[in-house]
Amino acid sequence: MHTPVLLAFLLTFSAMFGVINHCTRHLPTTIGTLVFAMSTSLLLMVAEVHWLQRGKVAVQLHRYQIIAR
Repeated sequence: MHTPVLLAFLLTFSAMFGVINHCTRHLPTTIGTLVFAMSTSLLLMVAEVHWLQRGKVAVQLHRYQIIAR
């Protein structure tokens, strides 16, 4: 990913987190952004583990089908 695209992506998500925090949580700006960033990071890690496990299962099933033929 190119640097300007990455910076635009990070700036957009930071602004979005700031608006959500201002409208719903009413935390100080720094703490609200930190909370949203950490929760998004945790969500992405859980999703990655889930997708990797689905991929493993698919590969194992594919191997079994090849052996079964």
